[in-house]
Amino acid sequence: MKKIVFFTASLVLSMVCLFPEGEAVSFDEIDEAEEVEAPAPLIRAGGLNFNLYTDFTLYGGLNETINAGEKEWEPFLEFGQNHFNVMGMVSNDQFSAVFDISTASRFLEFTLDRENTAVTLGRIFIPFGSADYHHIYGGHPDEGSLFLPFFWTDYGVKVNQIINDSLNFDFGITNGFRTYAGAPVFTSSPTDENNLMKALNLRVNFSPALNTTGSFSLMFDSFSDDDAYLWEDSILMYGVDLSQRLGALTLKGGAALGEVRIHSEGLDESLLLPLTYYRIGWYAEASYRFDAFTLRLRTGGVDPDSRQLDQDDALNFNTGIIVPFGPMEWQTVYLINYPLGGAVSGTSTGLYHQVLTKFLIRL
Repeated sequence: MKKIVFFTASLVLSMVCLFPEGEAVSFDEIDEAEEVEAPAPLIRAGGLNFNLYTDFTLYGGLNETINAGEKEWEPFLEFGQNHFNVMGMVSNDQFSAVFDISTASRFLEFTLDRENTAVTLGRIFIPFGSADYHHIYGGHPDEGSLFLPFFWTDYGVKVNQIINDSLNFDFGITNGFRTYAGAPVFTSSPTDENNLMKALNLRVNFSPALNTTGSFSLMFDSFSDDDAYLWEDSILMYGVDLSQRLGALTLKGGAALGEVRIHSEGLDESLLLPLTYYRIGWYAEASYRFDAFTLRLRTGGVDPDSRQLDQDDALNFNTGIIVPFGPMEWQTVYLINYPLGGAVSGTSTGLYHQVLTKFLIRL
């Protein structure tokens, strides 16, 4: 699909109720995807806090499709709303609860904090990678969930243990991926359990030097809906993320690799694709903060299934200008997506150009 977007305007309203003397929410991690992530809820001892987040979007352009070997252009212009979220937090010195009040109810975390150890249970954020809400493996937040769920949460428990000022780790136990037709589903967060086995998650967060941070992530899950194949049907995934700040220049990069195994007992292997395959996603970013604006360059790629090459295998490049002024922030981002595989008749090619302009407001 060759998608040329001539105009995109996104108006985001973010308002924090109670405790007006609090810190401002940073917009540094809000990205160029049409689905913009909400700012993190504020944390204060002994208080109840809310974040209201919504957006209004206008976008239009041309889509290119292939029908009977001929390319056709389809114009579009529409208004839309990607999010309407209300997030809340209640806390004291040792306990906190963070919850999503929207109809989606995508997370609900209860945390008990004792000195250097914190225990969190509920529908928790999976401790994998460096992102708070959305991963950017592939180069931008993956609203299509080609590599990982766009909003990755699951029911379970996790423990954060602080070793020292430069080292801590998260260990989590969750239900794990659900399945469809015997294969794991990566397009959405799990809401139920398939078997007796639980997903095991480990993330080590480190800061070896001043202004240098990183994390190493590991996940193992058996997704089989038949307990006889708990070890044969599994995924083992690794991830590494690094960040270095050098004055006004910030460099970031990360990659994740997943090995997926599906059992073949009783099946005719000559009729099947290989039953072990890999999933790969990566990104690299450089941003420079000037007095009046920040210039950001980012690239990345994703291969959701090594068994086949199609338009979901892609590289992308994007550049953006971020301008803060008062309680507002303006972003203009240009993105081009290159598919590595071809398209079949009646489908999109996967090649598109996109220009987005966004205005974000916190009152």
